[in-house]
Amino acid sequence: MQGTSRAACVDPSTSAESVAPSYVAPSLAGQRLDEIERRAILDTLRATSGNKAKTSRMLGVSEKTIYNKLKQYRMSGKMSDEWSTASE
Repeated sequence: MQGTSRAACVDPSTSAESVAPSYVAPSLAGQRLDEIERRAILDTLRATSGNKAKTSRMLGVSEKTIYNKLKQYRMSGKMSDEWSTASE
């Protein structure tokens, strides 16, 4: 019995758009870099259930950077109540 590769089963006339997942991330074009950074940190914290060490590893920054950014967001009022107590 000879196996077939997955690629061999794909119809060559199928476009990439038709097999792409239905979720499309919002465009980053035109967004301020500091806002993109804030969303990345807070979204990753949410995904790690508030684990700052894991968040820092996933984002490639030090844990101290995460704490400093959370403090900065708290002081500027750019952090929801859900994370204002988690950052201490």
